Amino acid sequence: MKPIRIVYISHAPGKGSGAEQSLSETLQALNRNYIEPFIICPPGAAIVNIAKRVEIPVIECRMARISLNRFVARLSFLITAPLWIKKIRNLHPDIIHCNSLTAGEYGLVVSTFLGVPCAVHVRTSGMGKITLQLFRWARKRLTFLYVSRYVRNMVAPMLGEPIDEGRVIYNFRVHFKLDQVKKILLKESLGVNKNDLIVCTIGRVTEQKGQREFIEAGLGYTGPGHVYWFVVGDNWGVTDPKYYNDLYKLVEIEGNPKVRMLGYRLDARSIIDIADIVVLASYEDSFPGVILEAMDSSKPVIAMQYDSGAAEMVINGETGYLLTERSASKIAEAVRKLADNSKLRRQMGCAANILFQHKFSVQSHIMALGKIYTEMLNHKSNF
Repeated sequence: MKPIRIVYISHAPGKGSGAEQSLSETLQALNRNYIEPFIICPPGAAIVNIAKRVEIPVIECRMARISLNRFVARLSFLITAPLWIKKIRNLHPDIIHCNSLTAGEYGLVVSTFLGVPCAVHVRTSGMGKITLQLFRWARKRLTFLYVSRYVRNMVAPMLGEPIDEGRVIYNFRVHFKLDQVKKILLKESLGVNKNDLIVCTIGRVTEQKGQREFIEAGLGYTGPGHVYWFVVGDNWGVTDPKYYNDLYKLVEIEGNPKVRMLGYRLDARSIIDIADIVVLASYEDSFPGVILEAMDSSKPVIAMQYDSGAAEMVINGETGYLLTERSASKIAEAVRKLADNSKLRRQMGCAANILFQHKFSVQSHIMALGKIYTEMLNHKSNF
């Protein structure tokens, strides 16, 4: 049986994003006897090196965001579209899989010209009016894959899809673990002693992510133990740096050595592995990969119950805490409960890891994708 030839379209340049990280892990886990993958992405995208490492052919093409209400962006897309169609036609794809709504704008046009089934991975509810109308018009010709029930329940009605028909494909993470020596060395490099506790939050520094409340919780913390509060991430891709700069000033003015902004780090996963508690105070976070990484490392998680996919990942009181309000006092209170009880931290961390293996495994992700690809090919005649 010939492998299914699938062209994956990824849109993020530079450092990439959570969407690109999820795609990179999917690519590395694919059964190459069943699927023959190809990558289309912007020049210099983070996913290029990963694809080359696992010997997946990459075609680098410039992309314009046609969802933006700008004449230049649309004109750029119209100019480059024939080149895209030509390059993808030469790959003779069976399926086009778009890694985001932005990539889906390209995928829809290309798949329409080539008569190839197209899947669009919906990872956020944010889309412009033009994009929404485009996808509503073409919804019967596309297969939408939702990253969580939270996203599906918001986006499916906007697209005119019945909620119960929306396909939810949870992300996963490949297992990661530092050995004990590396853990000790990393802690020492951060000035943390063996018995000190680490609470961390990881992600792009934006108001949506709630780093201010996290920092304020750390600055006002009076609970038990020596607790360090680390913010990992920068404001890459953010047009207005004010929020990021204000947080740096806040930390500097207070001068608390246990509350630090570590900036962007390539070893962010290692920080999670040495942490004792992981906090994600995000609103409107479709399916936080940081929580998956914390679960893999057997860490209890403090997250938001509402307006986030975190509620599908954290069982309140069993694998961590889901807060009904994003405030410094609520975060500090939840941290205090865990900092004061090492047995509770271990129990919640162990339960989180068991849930991770059961619900968010690579096997379940790949099997679900394979089933959808088969369905798309079976209905190709309806395209």
